[in-house]
Amino acid sequence: MQRLDLANIRSLTPRTELLQPLSWQVGGGLERVPGRHGDQVLATHLSGGAGGTWALADQALFYAMGTGRVEHNNDFSAFAVPAVGFDSGILWRNGLGNLTLQAKGDYFANGEVRRRLSIGQQWELTRDLGLRLTAGRDFTHLGGARNEAMLELRWYHY
Repeated sequence: MQRLDLANIRSLTPRTELLQPLSWQVGGGLERVPGRHGDQVLATHLSGGAGGTWALADQALFYAMGTGRVEHNNDFSAFAVPAVGFDSGILWRNGLGNLTLQAKGDYFANGEVRRRLSIGQQWELTRDLGLRLTAGRDFTHLGGARNEAMLELRWYHY
């Protein structure tokens, strides 16, 4: 298993001259992260963030958030290590679904730094089912840069 999201919610409401709503995100679950010995370690995490969203065009949004994360990882000496970071990107609603360009980073209290650049297209198969193709590049001082391409089948329950 590479990743299991128990919750992953992002609320992006564009700001206007009249209204200045807060955009936010919250998530938690399990995911594989770079380990000390060049391997991948399964980590448990809780994360969240808040910031702003602005409309670029009729169907395109830009968002920028400050984030926080707490992670339990067997490679860390402490039981849980906090991190602060950022999450920003462009979300474009198109005829196929949603295209996302994203840049994010986490800066942990123990010195670990993780950054990610990615692009992804999601096709909405049904209201509760999506097919997502993503390409990304991860940067960490533990394992250097790593490229990844994923094809995911996503089931939404709400």
